[in-house]
Amino acid sequence: MQEQPAPQPPTFTWKAPEPWKSHDGAKVVPPPDLEAETWRIMVNQNEPMQHKNPWWQPLPAGRTVELEMAPGAKFRCMVAPLIVEAEPDEDQEELLAWVLKRHFLCSSDDYRTWSETQLRVRLSAKGTRKVGPDAGILLRQRADDGKIIETFVVMRSDKDKSGPTYGPPKILPAKKKTADDEEE
Repeated sequence: MQEQPAPQPPTFTWKAPEPWKSHDGAKVVPPPDLEAETWRIMVNQNEPMQHKNPWWQPLPAGRTVELEMAPGAKFRCMVAPLIVEAEPDEDQEELLAWVLKRHFLCSSDDYRTWSETQLRVRLSAKGTRKVGPDAGILLRQRADDGKIIETFVVMRSDKDKSGPTYGPPKILPAKKKTADDEEE
């Protein structure tokens, strides 16, 4: 009987965004400035509390990033490169928005199987930015002593305005919707 090769993590190829062109070619819109976008992810072992303070790991747009997990973690997690897609109107005459998507995957069996989630950012032609829904996952594993280890992995796409986060994520009050939010 032939032995199966060891599973390998999925691979991804970065595709740099290209300008959008209208159906008749009269309008050309350059892709968003990816240097202005901030993508980051945090791994926080909550139970038992990890010894090292959690920190936001930067995610360069064009790279696949393997995440730094707590020592002894049975999970491996990775983030795929950014995907940038144009969202034109029905007639392909106007660009409504650019949609930026980022996936992250976590596996406890060397990527034979994995869970995956996605964070989307919509940059409208009017200049509004809509992020969400949030991308996060709770990973649970049983330690050798039988205790449950809980780890949160959270991805964001906004400027980091704070220092390291301590403890479990805090629930913040919701932002009020504006007229621009209702329009989209």
